[in-house]
Amino acid sequence: MDRLRHDVDQLIETPFDDIAAVDALLGSQLGPVGSDDQLNVRKADAGAIAGISLRSIELRSARDDPRHATLLMSVEPSALMMTDAPWPAAVLYPPRPDAPDSNAYWSLQTGGATVIVGLGPDQVHVSYVSISKR
Repeated sequence: MDRLRHDVDQLIETPFDDIAAVDALLGSQLGPVGSDDQLNVRKADAGAIAGISLRSIELRSARDDPRHATLLMSVEPSALMMTDAPWPAAVLYPPRPDAPDSNAYWSLQTGGATVIVGLGPDQVHVSYVSISKR
């Protein structure tokens, strides 16, 4: 867990409009900018965080200010277990009882960013990590 925390903290400190730095930290190759109505979107099929393989990476940034961005990383299934808070200030949100496919997730605000660590259906293994900077 310490390595995940370290890698996420490094990503928080890295400007998301510095694509080369984000690629270097994730061992990825984010593709060219695609876009929808409001966002620029870059994608990569592989990379790693905390030594764990990533299935996909997506960087969504505001067209008018690329520093305002969300980095979404999907973790390989069963690669990383999380039984304790990844950061002291993290809050665990349980699955919603009214949504059968809902999963638990950890959330925290740190360094000007919101970090979400989503858990899989077993509520223990990490499914994705999201870092949003506003």
